[in-house]
Amino acid sequence: MSDGEGRTRAVTPTVGKLLEVGIVVLLVGGLTATLGGSAVPEYRDRAGRELAQRHLTAAATRVERAVPPPGRWVSVRRRVPLPSRLRGKPYRVVADDGRLRLVHPNPAVTVGVTVVVPDRVHRVTGTWHSTDHTVVVVETHDDGVVVRLQSGGVA
Repeated sequence: MSDGEGRTRAVTPTVGKLLEVGIVVLLVGGLTATLGGSAVPEYRDRAGRELAQRHLTAAATRVERAVPPPGRWVSVRRRVPLPSRLRGKPYRVVADDGRLRLVHPNPAVTVGVTVVVPDRVHRVTGTWHSTDHTVVVVETHDDGVVVRLQSGGVA
């Protein structure tokens, strides 16, 4: 194509398109680096923590409800369903000094809740592994009622 003075102008549309493509590639690369580097992992951690808190609170409620009214002899065994993975990884629930702690390989997902049980409960003890069959066992012992988190078998 000629502009009447012998110069070729076919290069202009090609250069314009290359500049447009370059700008789009820079924008997409910048957004990907920004989101992949900070925003998305933070969101996934926050979402994982909220899910962990929700499931741990539900598990604590099931533990609290497993303790029957006062009686001479207590023996209860109840299944407590847990998701096998949170944020893509297995985890543990540990009874620790009147609390349940969900211990996750990612510290941002680790949470804890208080277990509210009657005074006659001497202690809450044990550990659940998320990939196992999880139950709460409530039994009478010489020193009072004991609540135990127990894992066994594949869930």
